[in-house]
Amino acid sequence: MGFVSSWVVSMADLYFGYGSNLNHKDWTTWCRRRGVDSTEIKPITTVTLRDHALIFHYYSKSRGGGALDIVKRSGHNIRGVLFSVTPLGWRLLDDKEGHPERYRRVVISVDDANDNRYLATTYQVTHQHNQRRFIRPSPEYVQIVRVGLSEHGLDDRHLDEAARGDILD
Repeated sequence: MGFVSSWVVSMADLYFGYGSNLNHKDWTTWCRRRGVDSTEIKPITTVTLRDHALIFHYYSKSRGGGALDIVKRSGHNIRGVLFSVTPLGWRLLDDKEGHPERYRRVVISVDDANDNRYLATTYQVTHQHNQRRFIRPSPEYVQIVRVGLSEHGLDDRHLDEAARGDILD
């Protein structure tokens, strides 16, 4: 029983980031504007979310265009970062992502480079905010995500495909 209990606790502390939250400066700036510490989320390792793709089908007023989401897509993989998150960190992430109205929390399974599997929480656009069509992202937002991917040594090929609208609902 103790094993299951600690597994659930550790799952609750893991967040899979795939977009702007990968960019340390963007996250830190957002936190600083609210007078909070940006160290409430800390990167652990890079991971892969299998059979999912990045997509732009949500309009973000604050980003001035499409914002990233994930959708199930067989044969596609998303590279991102696994973060440890404090309880305050979850409140901050929820606020930044507009949970539960614009994005909702979902539990997913990700793998690291050594094929270790982790259950983690990420954010996915809610059904009522999914525009069901490609929403062109602003170049500034794409650059924020690109820099975040680069900070963690991740390829931006899938970001470019999504930004061109190659992946559709």
